[in-house]
Amino acid sequence: MEKQVEKNIYKRGPYSFQVKMQVSGHSIIETFDTLDEARAFRDMKRVSKALDPDFKRVLEARVKKKESAQFTLSAALERYLAEVTPRKKGANRERDRIRRWQARPLSKRPIADIRGKDIAEFRDAERKRGLAENSVRLEIALLSSVFEIARKEWGVETLSNPCKAIKLPAGSNQRDRRLEPNEEEYLLKGMQEVCRNFYAISIVQFALETAMRQSEILGLEWARVDTKKKVAVLLDTKNGDKRSVPLSSKALEILQGLPRSIGGGRVFRMTQDALIRASGFDRFRLTAPYSKSVATFASTSSMIGVGKVSTLRALRADRSNTRG
Repeated sequence: MEKQVEKNIYKRGPYSFQVKMQVSGHSIIETFDTLDEARAFRDMKRVSKALDPDFKRVLEARVKKKESAQFTLSAALERYLAEVTPRKKGANRERDRIRRWQARPLSKRPIADIRGKDIAEFRDAERKRGLAENSVRLEIALLSSVFEIARKEWGVETLSNPCKAIKLPAGSNQRDRRLEPNEEEYLLKGMQEVCRNFYAISIVQFALETAMRQSEILGLEWARVDTKKKVAVLLDTKNGDKRSVPLSSKALEILQGLPRSIGGGRVFRMTQDALIRASGFDRFRLTAPYSKSVATFASTSSMIGVGKVSTLRALRADRSNTRG
């Protein structure tokens, strides 16, 4: 009958000591007459294992695998939020997207256990729920970025990116159209009926009047509005270039009706998510005044060589025709 006397050493009878251990995946069993001899053999094998580069690589891989098994998706998202998100232009929007992911059951699982099948199931469920293809794509794109950062910068080299194993939803299809007759009237009337937020209605009216993008309107500050020159200066645009937007009499009237603090600040004190919730519409219908008609019309006109002032004039003419 054998009895363990030390780690990897077992006593067999009154005068026999046996060493049992694993070295580089191989079992080693050796018997000695004394405990000192058994100890010396065991310690020699331990030293040889420490010096073996192949064994060190195997050991490091095992440690990293164990660490990644304890590293949940929620924890990875939290670290990403602290280290990566603040450097991005759309930090606030990404923060909301991260919180949505952390509220999902998948975030409780170890990041190393998430497979392409899990991401595909999420994609299909969101489609079934009615979320737009581009919205689903953006949710998955965030997750893909988290996996890539973890693999390249956080030392989890063995981690695979499951988002690359599936077919991603297509991005937004470009749209180019003008408001149909009475659409503006119906839109504003509908918002007044279902929306109780003063800013939300003013934002839509201002978008129709200026052809500014949603992000440009929400980020506009009083310090960048010159009512005397009738112009708004945009520093944070989609392409990164500074540009000026002429303000019509109606646009100035909308601005004059807004509350303004002594310290200035943002003109429209709403976030995108607050705007969506306040509207009473779903995401697609809410964004229609921006990217689906007005902003797209202005962008398209610019691409074919029409200047910004001419674009706005054409827009106003188009609005007058639809009212007639």
